[in-house]
Amino acid sequence: MNESEASTTVPEPSQYNAKNDSPPEDYPQEIRDLLNPNKSDIQSEIDSVNSEIEPFAEYKPRIEELLRSIGLVGFAIEEIQHGYQYQNCVYGLSSSNDALEHYVIRIPVLPDLDDDGKCEAIENDVVLLDYLADKLPVPGVRAYESTKANVLHKPYSPAISFLDEGDEGFMQHPHVAYDRSGLDLKLLLISHIEGWIQKENKREKSYSLRSLRFLLSMIDGLDREGAFKSRHCPIILHHWDLEPRNIMVSKTADRNWKITGIIDWDSALALPRPLARRAPDWIWDFNSEGFTGYLDNDHHPKPDNELSAENAALKEYFDLKASALLDGYADDTYGNGRWLRRIWTFARSGVDSI
Repeated sequence: MNESEASTTVPEPSQYNAKNDSPPEDYPQEIRDLLNPNKSDIQSEIDSVNSEIEPFAEYKPRIEELLRSIGLVGFAIEEIQHGYQYQNCVYGLSSSNDALEHYVIRIPVLPDLDDDGKCEAIENDVVLLDYLADKLPVPGVRAYESTKANVLHKPYSPAISFLDEGDEGFMQHPHVAYDRSGLDLKLLLISHIEGWIQKENKREKSYSLRSLRFLLSMIDGLDREGAFKSRHCPIILHHWDLEPRNIMVSKTADRNWKITGIIDWDSALALPRPLARRAPDWIWDFNSEGFTGYLDNDHHPKPDNELSAENAALKEYFDLKASALLDGYADDTYGNGRWLRRIWTFARSGVDSI
């Protein structure tokens, strides 16, 4: 560590309101940029030459040809989301011969291919579903392609079958893992950051070491504030993208709405509870254009005084109900948990990748 790093005064995380205030000037610039709640959303720049997809009416015959090639004949194709503005094009498939046979197929707009021309994320999805097949009621895989060797010239994710409602006995006595008195949460963050530090130390010149070391000092500060205090917290299977577009519903006979499924479990992780309790602010501050924030693991909800009266009342009602039902909800969601999730963003992906 050089002299400038050694002489830097590290402010305590509690010295400013992370929800409303801008980070202090003596925070490293990389941290200030990504913690600034007033910063506008970061929009992905999509290369139109590589990502442009023709209108659905023109694209549909190619999907039909693909379905015939994998033995799915006589299926109606429903456009769920289509176009280059999405990360994935998603289509629902319904059999004209069997009312109970349905599938979902997803085609990445800009697939991330490795040196062998394969999309590792799709192959990982298949391996995971296959592994869980005899352990949980997960969707079945009909077909997939991780390369461009098909009529679409794009890889596509598993054509997965819908689940039928059935026996939920497996949920009666689940095996639950718990965070060992906060140790697992702290070790998870520190181990990832130290891994990045080891990687950066091998470089001839690093622009991230100071920020990574600063994150470790933030963890120490949070530890002193009791963020890792002993508590009986379960490890959570975390769906990091729980937004309306991934929640499937249907209308019941009494004209109420029922949640029938959650889709898009890409990159789901088993995490200590505070890392899985991002505020579902889309309930009271819905943004039809996408995320309300720009960090992978947290949003920057509007202050209550910027919400409409109706939305503020909805948020208050939700928070009261959640706090009554979920132990530690307020602190996990709006207190130290927000700092922990922001640190986790850097710890998981590195400072330079965000």
